[in-house]
Amino acid sequence: MAWDVFDLYAGIGGLGMGFERAGFTSKGAVDVWDKAIEANARLFDHTTAVATVMDADSIILESGWEAENGILVGGPPCQGFSYANQSRGAEKREATSAVNYKSAEELRNEVGTFCAKIRALRPTAFVMENVGGVIKRTSHAMREAGGILEHEMPGYHVECRYLNASEYGIPQHRNRAVFIGVKDSLIDDPSDWNPWPERTHFDFAKKVRSVNARIGLKEKGSDAKKDAKAYKEEYLQGSDLDNDITDLLPAVTVRDAIGDLPKLEAGESSKIPNHDAGQIQERVRRCLELIPPGGNIRDVYDQDPSRLNDSVREKLDDPHSLGRSVWYLYKRMNWAASPGPAIPCEIRAGNGYAHPTQHRAITVREAARLQTFDDDVVLTGTKSDQYRLIGNAVPPKLSEVMATSLLKSLNEL
Repeated sequence: MAWDVFDLYAGIGGLGMGFERAGFTSKGAVDVWDKAIEANARLFDHTTAVATVMDADSIILESGWEAENGILVGGPPCQGFSYANQSRGAEKREATSAVNYKSAEELRNEVGTFCAKIRALRPTAFVMENVGGVIKRTSHAMREAGGILEHEMPGYHVECRYLNASEYGIPQHRNRAVFIGVKDSLIDDPSDWNPWPERTHFDFAKKVRSVNARIGLKEKGSDAKKDAKAYKEEYLQGSDLDNDITDLLPAVTVRDAIGDLPKLEAGESSKIPNHDAGQIQERVRRCLELIPPGGNIRDVYDQDPSRLNDSVREKLDDPHSLGRSVWYLYKRMNWAASPGPAIPCEIRAGNGYAHPTQHRAITVREAARLQTFDDDVVLTGTKSDQYRLIGNAVPPKLSEVMATSLLKSLNEL
């Protein structure tokens, strides 16, 4: 059967792009932000519209999408539960036994519009992606969250998993909560239905470094140049091996993703679309001069604290008063053998997204590559809008992995 997909919270189209690559037909997309829909329309030959999801019924049906062979996908905004917002000191929520909400009611409110569309349009299946902070990372939490959504969408079997993008070939540690639902009438035994992808990659470098740190073995300077394969070889020399890990590929690294792009200093541009470096303050540049790949503000404080402003220096003088977010100031990404951090909507040289060796923030093109967008995806508008479009997106490669596995499970029904 041919399967159609419609994206309810489209953004630039990372989810839709992955589903198309997997073999689905993308019928259309809606989003409330006009900049997102403009970008989406340039990438797809399908219906696009600026509209709220609640007002999208007629747009979806006029696109040719039909419930009998239709899938609805989307990522309802839940920024209040993102790790970025939590690190900025946003209100800390009391959690239930499983879900990072004050109550199940709060979860229902956040994703209620998406649930309403499922109830109204009755697709064969749906996929809802959201920030990792929505649920606790336990099997009990995932079952509870899935049960909440099953209650909101009668007639569907809903499963939830916590996916780390780095385990599927994406060069960043991006943790997402993914909900997949299918009509109850299509499956005899829910325990036999498995729409989930198998992981393909593993961060061997992180594993080795963690083990070395526990036994007090410090890395030498030359270790910074080791690649991911070298770390896998070192890991495989261990005596206590996990067979589920040893067959996996080394995680895709920052160097793998952006290492071939032209070098740029702050303020310079290149012939590659969206690969131009913004200006930075002189004080920020002087701090970055002292920070090695993977380093952070501590390197500045240890070598020349006079380069820091007074308020930051005073905080570092009393480390017991520091919040976790302070250590992300001037943090450089690391070339070496691990994926980078999750790409946010706001990128600056001083907020944890400095280039591994160049004294500047990563460019929009570098951010797009870390999100697995191809270079032919060209963004327009303000630099701030471009970063936001990329940071809000689902990595197309992760979407493709999820869609491929879902397609296989649907075709086996």
